[in-house]
Amino acid sequence: MEQSSSPGTNPVELSNTIEELLKFTLQSHLNGTLELDIGLSKQFCSSLLNHPSTSPISLNASSSSEASQNPLYKQLARALYEIITFGSLQESSDCNKVASFCQGSDLKQKDEWFDLVHKEGSELAEILKNINFELHVQEPFFTQLKDGIKAVEGRCAVGDYNRYASKSELSLVSSYNLLLDNRSGFQIPMFASVKNFPGIGLLCTKEDRIATGALILFNKCLVLEVKDVHYYASFFEMLEAESLAKVLPGVKTIDEGNNPVIISRGGVQVYRKFYTEEKEKTNGVAAICVAKMAAQPYLSLARILS
Repeated sequence: MEQSSSPGTNPVELSNTIEELLKFTLQSHLNGTLELDIGLSKQFCSSLLNHPSTSPISLNASSSSEASQNPLYKQLARALYEIITFGSLQESSDCNKVASFCQGSDLKQKDEWFDLVHKEGSELAEILKNINFELHVQEPFFTQLKDGIKAVEGRCAVGDYNRYASKSELSLVSSYNLLLDNRSGFQIPMFASVKNFPGIGLLCTKEDRIATGALILFNKCLVLEVKDVHYYASFFEMLEAESLAKVLPGVKTIDEGNNPVIISRGGVQVYRKFYTEEKEKTNGVAAICVAKMAAQPYLSLARILS
């Protein structure tokens, strides 16, 4: 979890994702947690991750000296990006080590590899194209999301996390026949009780807010589908309803007893690092229920590397 007012929104650009994606795939292979065997030695993967390059390879490098400090995997990431996007390495490509390898290979073998990268890369690009939002979470919560242990992501309901509707967004099902004034711009928190707003039968949200069916890219590597979004007045209320095990697995509390009130209060302290109590009370809380998708960008990349 990071303290952010709103998640990143689509489109997700491959150029801004490929480096972190490749790094995650190589590290997962080294850790033995990658679902596919890419057939590369751990020594080779370690060299890619740690050995410095001697040429400018950063997608957004401001100088050669800055880029020269980047490890080799970033040069490989740049090469993969060019092949996926253009079908081959560009003449002006600064991926000299990859280019040298290709020049020393059999022409047929090189073309076959380029075709494979382009084909699998198209699948990768399609996955990213369908992403609706981007979020970043810290460890160990990212790994818990990947492994399906953590099923709920809690956020303060601000920006695209919220469920606020202006008057022009309300669908009224009421005998009151309220007249709407689009200029008024008042907002109603949708986690609030409907009984507090007579005449309002249904509150509609905009499509650009996180909702059921949305695809979220976590840490530029992991795609999860939103199964539901629940709204609460506080993190304490959310943890009581969703359970600490689903929201913050493994979080330790001072009291090791089974008192759910004490446990939930301990979980609230995790969120207090990112959100003030005032912000929580003002905006409420969103519990984003997620599930892992079968199609994953890191698996597409793993097939390219294998």
